[in-house]
Amino acid sequence: MNSIASWVQASRLASESYMFFPLLVGQGWHYRTTGRLDPALLALAHLYGLFIQLYIVYANDYADQETDRVNTTFNMFSGGSRVLVEGRMTKAALKAGIIATVLLLSLTGVLLTAAARPLSLFFIAVSLGLLWLYSYAPARVSYRGGGEFLQMLGVGAVLPIFGYYVQAGALGGFPWRFLLFILPLQLACAMATALP
Repeated sequence: MNSIASWVQASRLASESYMFFPLLVGQGWHYRTTGRLDPALLALAHLYGLFIQLYIVYANDYADQETDRVNTTFNMFSGGSRVLVEGRMTKAALKAGIIATVLLLSLTGVLLTAAARPLSLFFIAVSLGLLWLYSYAPARVSYRGGGEFLQMLGVGAVLPIFGYYVQAGALGGFPWRFLLFILPLQLACAMATALP
């Protein structure tokens, strides 16, 4: 129980692509318009992406244990990692993982703030809050038919805007019209993965 294999299963690393590409798109837009891309900031942005993805999958598993137990239509995109349901990990260990990811996100935010990105902790707080609204009481929006919209906001807006901000240090040059294209696509993606 709580083995390395269990942590790998709980981490659902294939879902990291949900974070990686939107962050890269935001940073890519900055590069396209300025020709500049800071490798250290690129690394910090993607550390945020890794840590927020781990927070999401751990916190979802923790919050959804009872519904995951009776879920028979789970797949690689939906239904959790199954580590709690299968008894491969304890709730206490998973809770420790959640706390560790929040601490790592906070550290990443502090490092970005020190690199003259003062809105970084705000973006991280919004990211944490979206998952809290998605899975936890009293909102538990995913159980009330609105989780797809929260996922759309997180993946389709917060991530590309944050990726841009990390490189640019400001939001002024972000192509806001781009959201008119990406938000509906992310909503469709969220619905498609939730349907099963």
